[in-house]
Amino acid sequence: MLFLMKVIAFVALATICESVCLHNSICRNSRDTIKHAATDATMFEKLYMKQRFWKITADEQNRNILLAFKNFKTLPGTSVDVITLSTSGQTQNNLYSGNLGNFEIILENVISATIIVPVSDKHFSTFNLNYYAGCQVAPSNHIKYPTQIVNHINPTKCWIIAPKLQGQRKRFYFTFRNVKLAQETKLKVWDTHTNEDIGIIDRDSKFEALAAETIRGNMTQTFVVEFVCSDSVQCDIRGNTFFASFYAMADSDVECMKIQQQCSLQAHNIPTELCDVSCPAFETMLEQEYSMENNAPVLKSSGQRNHRNHEEIHGCKLSRYRRFCDCPQNTDLIQFCFTSKPCWEYDGCTWACIFMKVTQCTYIKILEAVQLL
Repeated sequence: MLFLMKVIAFVALATICESVCLHNSICRNSRDTIKHAATDATMFEKLYMKQRFWKITADEQNRNILLAFKNFKTLPGTSVDVITLSTSGQTQNNLYSGNLGNFEIILENVISATIIVPVSDKHFSTFNLNYYAGCQVAPSNHIKYPTQIVNHINPTKCWIIAPKLQGQRKRFYFTFRNVKLAQETKLKVWDTHTNEDIGIIDRDSKFEALAAETIRGNMTQTFVVEFVCSDSVQCDIRGNTFFASFYAMADSDVECMKIQQQCSLQAHNIPTELCDVSCPAFETMLEQEYSMENNAPVLKSSGQRNHRNHEEIHGCKLSRYRRFCDCPQNTDLIQFCFTSKPCWEYDGCTWACIFMKVTQCTYIKILEAVQLL
């Protein structure tokens, strides 16, 4: 009897540590793992059950579910059915089959998602799945916390980010402003496919920049921004604040950006014709960051900068001739990587400060690419 109790305790502990939602059950945890392999199906399942299912329930506050499939594969004639029940009461079936590998699905405004897999000697399928329920889906390229409408009893703790870009994506940038964190609280950005951290902010900060890049490139990627408590301590996030922006760039944007970085820092050593190129995605990112930093001023790629007093400063475009607009030539640019001051406090060097923080001071996390279906 004692031996049996030890075995039961061991199995229970292993289940908790692995945190796997078993087949033919309701997955009630907000985050869990589902593992399936046709070779694991018992003879009873093949003869009588004919299928396996997992039902994932959405959070009552944020009715969104993210499904992150890994190593997905089915043989011809076998499909995995994902059935969603929306908040309006409608059901939708989506079939997935083939050697899809790694991909992700974002389900918005749903009550539940049920995954059904046929099991018999005629069917073969295998996959691992990490699911995440209870996060908001960022509606645009910005997150503001807190918003004007806040649930003070159960505030949002995480946001799903799928940076929007026409075509496929290569590199991703995240900027955070006016971060205020309660004691024992951190702000984390991580990749849902690998579960790797892109970066962790563990202190109050005026500005932070993070970046990630896919090694196989030109795919899509999904990220989560969330509050986490240090060392599993229960913490109150209601006093936290931050404003986040995120950007996606294609491979051509990244290559163009690299040229502009070299032209800005080593202008005298690079031919003029090489630097006189336009990088729309790069310029858009800098324009938006500059606008948010100074509220009213916006850097114009046409060669002008608009100030609060409408003063026009010429020669301030993305080319070898301006070198950070009106920032003195002898400025130690590396200082901007180690300062906690906001860039707008550097009179005349705001643009240079933003350029350095976003491009030169940011560590780029390398990730494996994944599809978003």
